[in-house]
Amino acid sequence: KGLLRVIDEYLKDHKIDGEPWTYFDRNVVAWARNRYRQGFITEKDLELLLIARDKGATRVWSRKKGFLTPRFYRIEPTGNPEELGQRLKAAADQVGFPAALKVPSAAAGKGYRYVGSADALKEIYEHLQQWVRAQPPEVVGRYYPEFINGMGPVILEQYLSQKEEYQRLGSDELDADALKQGGKVKAVFIADNQKVGSDDPRDYQDNYPSRLPKPVQGQVKEYVEKLLEDFPDGHYHVEVMVTHEGIHLLEINTRMGGEFVGIMAQEVWGVDFPALNAMIAMGIPIDRYLP
Repeated sequence: KGLLRVIDEYLKDHKIDGEPWTYFDRNVVAWARNRYRQGFITEKDLELLLIARDKGATRVWSRKKGFLTPRFYRIEPTGNPEELGQRLKAAADQVGFPAALKVPSAAAGKGYRYVGSADALKEIYEHLQQWVRAQPPEVVGRYYPEFINGMGPVILEQYLSQKEEYQRLGSDELDADALKQGGKVKAVFIADNQKVGSDDPRDYQDNYPSRLPKPVQGQVKEYVEKLLEDFPDGHYHVEVMVTHEGIHLLEINTRMGGEFVGIMAQEVWGVDFPALNAMIAMGIPIDRYLP
């Protein structure tokens, strides 16, 4: 709220070219609210951007829209051992095993834990709560904001596996960076994401570009275009998994892929993600700069 007030005061006396923008995961909520306050996006747009920030809310929204998504249960924090036992049992009954515990707003596998059985759930849950709270305050604020004031909510989620033939290609899930401008998805860039192991959901390495067959990548691109139909213009880092049931949505991140993604995009596809983001923010057509 303090940041938004400062920006409001600055914009009263300073004109900027285009919309306020961000590349950083920890700032997406503040900048989404700022875009709304400045009149660049609608209230519906803001609602979607905030939904995408929370994995549990994303699951609810995607199911209503008819997209496949893992079974999940949001476990709210409690200091009452009896209530905790009831919540963990309800989560186990609804999700089943194997499963993964995830902090709702965490990214890049941070704050994720594999859970192989109901017997292991309570210990892993308590360990995750303790582990997050033991992190330095700046780390908690950046990656686990739900835990700033103590215990936080976590999501128990069905642990899916990508098709075996794709796993053999080094692809446990897919990362799709999509650029939307003028109400249309102009390009989708797909990479493979590999986990640390079959029982460890954290990110290990990526393949740029994806090694999956071209027809499958075409299906993923069409899926992403449909997924983002109602979202405002911007850069979206979408994570999906292709299982025997179809394409499952894992995450919608309302900013470009983090860490080294921008560098890899420039080396592999010849596109400059930060520059394209700036052009979308300023209303400059990006078509001629896409492959």
